[in-house]
Amino acid sequence: SEDKLYKRCVVNNAVYDYMKRCGESDMDISLPPSDLRIWIFHNLRSSSAVMLHHGAVVDSELFRKFLGDFAPLVKFLLPDITLGLKDDDTYADIYSSTCHELAHASHFAKAGRAYWEEYICYILESFVKTGGMTYGDGIGNRAGYCEVGEMWGYYLESKMYKDRYGGGFPTFGNSFWFRPQIFRYLDERGMTCSDIFSVLDEDVDDRSDLQNALIKSFPAKTTVIGQAFDRY
Repeated sequence: SEDKLYKRCVVNNAVYDYMKRCGESDMDISLPPSDLRIWIFHNLRSSSAVMLHHGAVVDSELFRKFLGDFAPLVKFLLPDITLGLKDDDTYADIYSSTCHELAHASHFAKAGRAYWEEYICYILESFVKTGGMTYGDGIGNRAGYCEVGEMWGYYLESKMYKDRYGGGFPTFGNSFWFRPQIFRYLDERGMTCSDIFSVLDEDVDDRSDLQNALIKSFPAKTTVIGQAFDRY
C-alpha cells in the first residue's frame, strides 16, 4: 500500500543518512555491522535493536511476551532491528525512530555481543514484569546496561533530528530514569559525538563507569563532566 511504501522509503533515507554520517569527516563513530537486517512492523508500537542476525541470543519466552504473535516470525527472520511504526506517521517521527535504533547498532558494534545480551534481557524482562514499561524502573543487576545504552540512543537520535530540522536539542528520552541530558550537556560544551562514543566499551555498563571512563579519556574536561553528572 502507499502508506507502507512511504514508510519504507523514509526508513531507507534515514539509514542512508546515518551510514553516511558515521565517517571520520562527520560523527566519526562505528558503523553498524554490515548485512544489517531491518524489519518494519506496521501494527506494533515498540522498536528494538535485538541484533539477532549478528549473534545475540535472547530468551525465547521473554521475546514471545514482548512481540506477541510476531515472535515466531521474528525468530525465523532473525532481524537486527525491528521498527514498530504504528504511531509514527510523519517523516520526522519515522526518521528519528530509525536513527535511534541505528545508534544502538553502532553501540553493539563497539561493545560486543555479550554486552548486548545483558542489555536486551533487561529490556525484555522489564517490559514483561511491568506490563509494558520498556525500560523498567532502573532497578536490577542489568539496569546499568540499559542506562548507558539508552542515554546514547536518545542522545544520538536527538542530535540527528536537530541537525536535520534545526533548533535546539529535542527532549527525546528526558522523562525516563536514565539521563540522555548528560550527553547533550557535554555536546553543547565542546565534546564531540565521537568523544562520547569512544568510551562506550564492553566494561562501561553503568552511570559510574561511564563518568569514570569519560574523565579518564578526557582529563582536561573533568570539570564539565562532573558538572553534567551532578546536574542530572
